[in-house]
Amino acid sequence: MCSSGKENNMMKHWQLFPVLLLFVPFQMALAGSVLLEPFITANFTVSMPKSWTVAEDATHGLVIARQNPGRDDSAAVLFMVKTADVNVSENQLLDTIANELVKNLSVSRREAIPGGGHLMVADGNAGIVRVRLGVVALDTGGASLVSLLVAKPGDFDALGGLELVTNILQSLKAPNAVPPPAIPPSQTPGRPAPNASGRLDVPPLGRPLTFGDLAGEWSNDNSVITNYVNYRGDSAGYESVAIREKWVFDANGGVSDVFNGVVSGRSGTRQVNERKAGVVIFSRGTVMTLAWRGAVQPSFVIRGWREMPGFTVLLLNGPWYGNIPADVLADRSRGTNLNNYWVRKSRP
Repeated sequence: MCSSGKENNMMKHWQLFPVLLLFVPFQMALAGSVLLEPFITANFTVSMPKSWTVAEDATHGLVIARQNPGRDDSAAVLFMVKTADVNVSENQLLDTIANELVKNLSVSRREAIPGGGHLMVADGNAGIVRVRLGVVALDTGGASLVSLLVAKPGDFDALGGLELVTNILQSLKAPNAVPPPAIPPSQTPGRPAPNASGRLDVPPLGRPLTFGDLAGEWSNDNSVITNYVNYRGDSAGYESVAIREKWVFDANGGVSDVFNGVVSGRSGTRQVNERKAGVVIFSRGTVMTLAWRGAVQPSFVIRGWREMPGFTVLLLNGPWYGNIPADVLADRSRGTNLNNYWVRKSRP
């Protein structure tokens, strides 16, 4: 097997699509056994099981929720959105997704849903764990949607089974319009919110940050999908890495970190959880070092700060270990592949 940047028909061209998200014509209203709560992604809102660990891959329209990230055999929910491919039917979509996640499938139920969509229930193996998979695929004409639940056979119905899968699919909504942001003192009046790349424009700091400025909980989510092909160019599976990290700063320079990483795909699903604490060190006016106790100490270039209605965005470049290149310190356009956005919700 070999790795390739060329994605298969299932995984390529994932992107935001317009108003068709405002209404999904799907007729299968059922009461789920698991309480759901809205999860706001970069491009849409979808409800995920409450208290489960949720991770997003915004680039590929993918949301994954784990019931217990510390257990390889815990239940998982996956939701995907992609632009519709005229050459891929709903049944083909079912097969592609199911076979990416679960092997040696034994299908017990497969049928069309009145009003649109196809469903499937099957048992198989996710790594060494025996699981049951319930999946629904729906082609709206402009977009293809997939919702699925993977759980041990004995847990599948208790979690809601296809009812849970369907309720998640029906919860999909387009993002609400965001009012124009207030302009903080550090931003030039009239400056547009998005820049040419479509990312939020986060202007440079007007002054050095203080410990008090950082106080609160900041979050950063990131993910990547690697697709594999065989020597014929056929899909040979994928691996998805989804990361969610939180930093909590106090007003005296203390900081703690909670890191959750989920890897899923060809080799099953596994998770990494880490916690650590340390102190913040500011230097050169624009450099922040996190001096973790008993761990490596990364440094970040503080490239921007923006206050929005309901949240604040901190633009950092890094992590850097050792000396930071002089051109990265002097020029915001250098090293942008290491830019990352940290978000803090408004403090009460």
